Amino acid sequence: MANGKIEPLNRADLRRNFLEEIGWGDKEPTFLAGDASNRTYYRITSSRGHTAVLMDAHEPSEKIREFMQIDRLLYSMGYAVPEIIASDLDHRLILLEDLGDKTFTFCLENNQNPYELYEAATKVIIDLHQNFKHKNKVIPVYDLATYRRECDTLLDWYYPAIMGKSISLDARNEWSEIWNNLLTQKISLSRTLVLRDFHVDNLIWLHKRSDLQRCGLLDFQDALLGSPAYDLVSLFEDARRDVSGSMTTDLLNLYFKNFPELDPEQFMKEYNIFGAHRSAKIIGYFTRLALRDNKKRYLDFIPRTWKWLEQDMQHPDLKDIKNWMDKHIPKEKRMVPNV
Repeated sequence: MANGKIEPLNRADLRRNFLEEIGWGDKEPTFLAGDASNRTYYRITSSRGHTAVLMDAHEPSEKIREFMQIDRLLYSMGYAVPEIIASDLDHRLILLEDLGDKTFTFCLENNQNPYELYEAATKVIIDLHQNFKHKNKVIPVYDLATYRRECDTLLDWYYPAIMGKSISLDARNEWSEIWNNLLTQKISLSRTLVLRDFHVDNLIWLHKRSDLQRCGLLDFQDALLGSPAYDLVSLFEDARRDVSGSMTTDLLNLYFKNFPELDPEQFMKEYNIFGAHRSAKIIGYFTRLALRDNKKRYLDFIPRTWKWLEQDMQHPDLKDIKNWMDKHIPKEKRMVPNV
């Protein structure tokens, strides 16, 4: 759809006009899902009974162009991402192929074999890391400023929520020095495409397809170039559900078998660094969602996220961040904020 002048309409009117213009306006959209971002999703049914999903990125900050860029890249590489049917970039609306409702979360809750699902997801990551070439692709790097902005949310939101005061300048400076060292001096693996939110809520089981196409991918607009360990951390250290340690070990070994030149020790160092970083970020983000956006259900995931963070901090290279945590957020304070 060609981009035109932005009209002062509400979101419902914009959605209706968009769907009518592209020939999908026969029936009222059905609300499908919202998430922690500023996006909502609607299922659309045509007069012929075909379905599609409408993404409404209702805030200007949402990365609509980035989503389309990564979607097309992954589609060209043969992965199961929703095909883009139509778009209105001015109003941040995209009509997408409907991949269905069988998220990995749904499948796990309905007693599907976890190994089958997690193995399928791991094989997608293996294939992506084997075949992605970032030459001539304009994808931002997961740089130090981004890493620091993310993990600092623990100081800016979680710490004041549980301590009742802002963190001291000395403690903040020490935190910064530790993370700067971890994220610059301890990271050396070659960069690859990092989807960032690669976990069971964003994966769709497409049982009628075969091989890599059985694992559908969603929510990748924040993709960056970064460590190959990151998406596996995202998959196995899931804030929303427990993941078997033995299955994780087995599937990480499957990953290593496919990369015989990879140094497993360096990989696991980065795995634990990014695990700790990601968990610190998530604890801060979930606190912010509760305090700023009144999305309090995310607080339920904080205890499990602390479990992952404490596990990652056992790695010898993370002793400084463990000591910092023990000093400034001791175990008895690692609680759910009282919001």
